Amino acid sequence: MARFVGGYLHRIGEWNELLIRVEGDRVRTWVNGKPGVDARQSRSRKGAIGLQRHGTAQYRDKVIEFRKIEIAEL
Repeated sequence: MARFVGGYLHRIGEWNELLIRVEGDRVRTWVNGKPGVDARQSRSRKGAIGLQRHGTAQYRDKVIEFRKIEIAEL
């Protein structure tokens, strides 16, 4: 079963693909191949990479899992 969540195709019960590309202060994302965020962020060029889930009541009892995480310097 698939449905749109936040305007993007979210496959319920299946793995979803998230691509994040950071170039300087520009951050772009794609969810299941569809464009998401394209924004400029003021942030440090050094730091950690963090993964999180939404903290809203809608997601409070949900388990979020990550797999096949790849990080590459471009």
